[in-house]
Amino acid sequence: MEKSDALKKKIREIKEKIAKPCTEFETKNFDYDDENKVSWIGRVFLCKEDEVEERPKDDKGETMYPLAQFYLSNLPYLPESLKKFEYITVFMGEDFPEYNDIDGLVSRNGKGWILRTYTKDDVLVKNEYLRDDKFCPKAYPLEAKFHAEDYPIWDGGGLDEDLEIEICDLEEEFDDEVSYYQDIGTDHTYLHKFGGYPSYCQPGLGLEVEEGYHFVFQISSDDVAKYNVVDSGSLMFFYNENEDKWMMYFDFY
Repeated sequence: MEKSDALKKKIREIKEKIAKPCTEFETKNFDYDDENKVSWIGRVFLCKEDEVEERPKDDKGETMYPLAQFYLSNLPYLPESLKKFEYITVFMGEDFPEYNDIDGLVSRNGKGWILRTYTKDDVLVKNEYLRDDKFCPKAYPLEAKFHAEDYPIWDGGGLDEDLEIEICDLEEEFDDEVSYYQDIGTDHTYLHKFGGYPSYCQPGLGLEVEEGYHFVFQISSDDVAKYNVVDSGSLMFFYNENEDKWMMYFDFY
């Protein structure tokens, strides 16, 4: 059934309200001039001089393995709060963090994972952190691409309550003519990405997992790099700019 012009206009207005840009990454071998100016999955090789070691350890002394290194300065889109950073590196333990009574569904930086940030003022040295093929993704460069319109997963994916109500009212008013995934939330990238919306598998926690902690990027299960977050899930990272602190949430199917 052809939608009326009035309905098309309402759908277009809602899409404009909720669409967010992001940078998504394709995992592939490609030509580059400088490995320092490319993002990587399964490899970390830059750090400060006092961080040089084979592998870092978390707050419990558990060994962390190199997961990803992101070069931010040339990304086509970057959340505003991250523009002060030039690099982000991420290390993950053999086991994904366990949920606990204090932090609930999220985990804090240093507890089963380590995230480090660097600005242009930091002096970095080369240090190829030791991998382990049992735990690490295969090392690949990540090709950054601009993704103009990312839409949220419907159930807790980042829509605010007023917009959810507006969409439900529209679906009710126009009965079978409107479907969120077919007409409104038509494009969601599940790849590694900066910006956009988190790729929740279970009912989500929105764009803010705790007051001040906003979603900024994710590392996803990756068939090319042979990396699986339990069962086709994603690691979602939330940044508190005021406190310069990080949280992570992960879920899976």
